[in-house]
Amino acid sequence: MADNKIAYLQERMDAMSDLRAVIEITAGELSAIVEAAQTALIRANSGIYQRGGQLVRIAKIEKDTTHNGVRRSAGSVVILAVSRDYLPLVLARASDFTRYDGRTKSMKRIDPPGAISSALLASAGEWRFPSLAGIVTAPTLRPDATLLDKPGYDVQSRLFAAFDPADFPAINSMPSRHDALAALDTLDGLFSECAFVGGDRSAHASVAIAASITACVRQALGIAPAFAYSAFKAGSGKTTAAKVPAQIALGLDPPVIAPTDDENELKKALLAILIAGDSIVLIDNVTKPVDSAALCAVLTSASYSDRVLGASAKVTVPTAATWLLTGNSIEFVGDLTTRVLLSVLDPECERPEERSFKRNLTEFIAENRGALVAAALTIPLAYTAAGSPAMASPRSRFSDWDRLVRNPLLWLGVADPLVTQADLRENDPEREVLVGVLNSWRDSFGDEPATVAQVIDAANSPGQSANPHLLDAVRAAAGEKNGTINSRRFGRYIKRKARRIESGLRLEFVGTDSFTCRPQYRVSSVRSVSSVMANPSKEIAR
Repeated sequence: MADNKIAYLQERMDAMSDLRAVIEITAGELSAIVEAAQTALIRANSGIYQRGGQLVRIAKIEKDTTHNGVRRSAGSVVILAVSRDYLPLVLARASDFTRYDGRTKSMKRIDPPGAISSALLASAGEWRFPSLAGIVTAPTLRPDATLLDKPGYDVQSRLFAAFDPADFPAINSMPSRHDALAALDTLDGLFSECAFVGGDRSAHASVAIAASITACVRQALGIAPAFAYSAFKAGSGKTTAAKVPAQIALGLDPPVIAPTDDENELKKALLAILIAGDSIVLIDNVTKPVDSAALCAVLTSASYSDRVLGASAKVTVPTAATWLLTGNSIEFVGDLTTRVLLSVLDPECERPEERSFKRNLTEFIAENRGALVAAALTIPLAYTAAGSPAMASPRSRFSDWDRLVRNPLLWLGVADPLVTQADLRENDPEREVLVGVLNSWRDSFGDEPATVAQVIDAANSPGQSANPHLLDAVRAAAGEKNGTINSRRFGRYIKRKARRIESGLRLEFVGTDSFTCRPQYRVSSVRSVSSVMANPSKEIAR
């Protein structure tokens, strides 16, 4: 019966394709009515999509707001969950609901019943609404490197393009290398007054250019690195430089979240950002080493899952956002050092905030945004049109980003932005602790094996130790607030760090002490080969 009713309503709506849908509410026909309501919404182009197990819609923020720890500028376009209060409204716009009135013996118009909205919202897995991958507010590239320059919903990429084509110039989908070099000059010129360490042809300058391109093609990338802007003193221009990718790709300042040591608070903010479809995010003014498992996961997985705040529902959403961070002498811990690229600015003056500039960078971008977006897209388009020539450089862990951002820049002779990770690794507090343990352990015991207890005993007896730095190193790894060493924690630390190579040294398990039956370790030398070499493309003439 229900199937017949659905078929009947489908035929009726096909016959009335140019008319407003009419949905008759009849007892016992909930399934058919919900299906008819979904069909009416789809045919009316109601702006309802499915994403991460939710029905969603697209909205524009009319004023500056702060929500769930995320600060957004007026004009931001975001993805919102369709609520039970909103769905009846959009249903009423798409169709007329009627019910037989026994008193008047006629059909009477009614508001969409709440039961229909509830049932439709609960029908995840049965929806036929288009799937929404994200929002772009400027022309961009699809994952296959084809150009997306038309507004509206794009079936191929599942992106919604919310921009006016009149705001952007026509973009050549098959540009030449000459066109790409001209585009690179445009982006180079954008940063001409930024005081990058090493100058405007350094790897630190390359990171700023790579971040700008990444922001414009982020929806075409499964995963991508984050970009950190650091300086030695406030007022050096790091936040101004960090906002450039968003001002190009969004036409606005990026959404901002405050840095936090609370991993749970950060997870809430990360999920809020990803649910809203923010494509660029700034974590501004970082003052402590950044160490977050959640941020690591977001940077190296194409999707992220967590429970929605205040609800039991779990959502899975794409991670297609460009992450920007700023801070003076910014540091990253552990695995994050392989997920971030670093751009350091140094004006080399005592009062950098008093410098004068030839132009206001924000105003310049606003006036030339169309040309800047075209330049950012021309570089990967030209590299693709040239057949994506192989680059004699090591791959990063971000293969799509290599293909559409890093390799095109190397092809044009730009310094490799990946080499800046060496600075991050060198300043990693976690690495510094391990290097201290390895060096002081070896200085104290040489090639002789030792147990954790023997190392702690030697550290606590500085008068008899061959290395007075051993105590400081062990305390850094497993010290309590009162200065004592937690032997159990130090044992776990050694077990976790065994065989990790740093500064040409590593801890190796060499067996069990015959008397104490405790594991013994020895620090040995290892020939280490850097994973990043100098950019061989640098010799290509620009």
